[in-house]
Amino acid sequence: MIRRPPRSTPKPSSAASDVYKRQGMSCGIFASFTPLFGLHFLIAGLLSYLLRANVLASLIGTFVGNPITFPIITVFNLKLGEWILGSSEYSSGDGGKIFEGFLDFIFLIYKSFFTEGSIGENNVPRINEFLNGVFIPYSLGGLILGIFIAVISYFLLRPLVATYQKKRKTLREKRLKKKLMRKRYETR
Repeated sequence: MIRRPPRSTPKPSSAASDVYKRQGMSCGIFASFTPLFGLHFLIAGLLSYLLRANVLASLIGTFVGNPITFPIITVFNLKLGEWILGSSEYSSGDGGKIFEGFLDFIFLIYKSFFTEGSIGENNVPRINEFLNGVFIPYSLGGLILGIFIAVISYFLLRPLVATYQKKRKTLREKRLKKKLMRKRYETR
């Protein structure tokens, strides 16, 4: 007698599946709070893979960070990080300056590596200013707020996922019933 190996992921209708989906969504929401723009999908996917959560749900969760919410997330992350570190280089009205700082940093790194081959000594003060003034406070604030919002979303998603699963189950049962009725009429 050949035995099948145990199932590594839960059945889609099980309660464990709900947990995996909520964990995945929370991973995606957490990734939206990181300052690594453009890498949120990758961060969410890797984090959910490491936590054995639903990777697709984590990718959907990254949509919490979108062009409408990013300015709000950025200001809150930066303000919290500055408050914890005891510095306040940027005020909440400097959203353009923050975005400009990220773009300058990206172009500086790109130019340094692909044009000059290395980071020149004249670029180091600009990099340090960006890292100490924006990136580190943003990262610290994003870590704290990301964990906080991810934990809250995990518990808030429970009734939403349960409702979705229930509707999906009833829809599946209706389709099966229709299919059985068609077969019954075809066999006559």
